Amino acid sequence: MSAGKSVRLFLADGTPGGLLTAEIMNWTGHVVAAPRSELAALLKRDETKRTGIYILLGEDPCNL
Repeated sequence: MSAGKSVRLFLADGTPGGLLTAEIMNWTGHVVAAPRSELAALLKRDETKRTGIYILLGEDPCNL
């Protein structure tokens, strides 16, 4: 059986559906997630200035 891992979540705006960051202890990666409507706020964060993989998911509200 594999060993468990601890994940630390930070709810940047205090709500689970908003901007959040996540880290797995003893791992150098970092996850940043936000709804499409919060993209401007997301891009202001220092984490987005690092090299990484960025994935934009969901419906574009302009094309509905």
